[in-house]
Amino acid sequence: MKLWSSQHVFQHCWEKVTQAAWRKYPNELNPGVKTIDILDRYVDSEGKLHTKRLIGTDGFLPGWVNRMFGLDDLAYAVEESVVDPNNKTMSLHSKNWSLSNWCTVEETLVYSQHPEKTDVTNLDQEAVIKVFGISFGDHFESLIKNAMANNAGKGRQAMENVIAIINKEVQDIATNLEQATVRINSELEQAKQGLEQAARLPQAMCEGKS
Repeated sequence: MKLWSSQHVFQHCWEKVTQAAWRKYPNELNPGVKTIDILDRYVDSEGKLHTKRLIGTDGFLPGWVNRMFGLDDLAYAVEESVVDPNNKTMSLHSKNWSLSNWCTVEETLVYSQHPEKTDVTNLDQEAVIKVFGISFGDHFESLIKNAMANNAGKGRQAMENVIAIINKEVQDIATNLEQATVRINSELEQAKQGLEQAARLPQAMCEGKS
């Protein structure tokens, strides 16, 4: 059995980070994620959002390992998440569905708002890796652990990339809203001037007759 854990701090608010977590895949840094299907989703009586997803990836193991054991190129994992907007936490727990007859990989990620800084989000990440029933089990556990550590860095950079996209979208919306406000105010001013001119027209006509 191999244990792996890591911590990271995002210099962004919890709402923005969790939005990026939903939009993390697909991305160029983690091209292995090929499919994401929502199996179940509901909000409980405490206002927590529960979601179960089936995630299909390739590159979970090197190609030669897949060929050795006759495994499919695409492996699946089930992810269950809970978003608690009141306490500002988002927890994701995933476990592989494919290959479970000889290995299990259980990973947990928790995004939580920093206890003192509302514009900072903490990420706690850990995994338990077990390989059984085959020779060189310890070697394969180390192989999977190293792959997870490598992918973790890519995943955090992918999150930063998505957050940059979100920031641009927010800025674009603000710019469009500002432009729309200017245009509407201009049109209102033109309409006001038109009404004032229309109101003066009968008086001008009467003065012309006299």
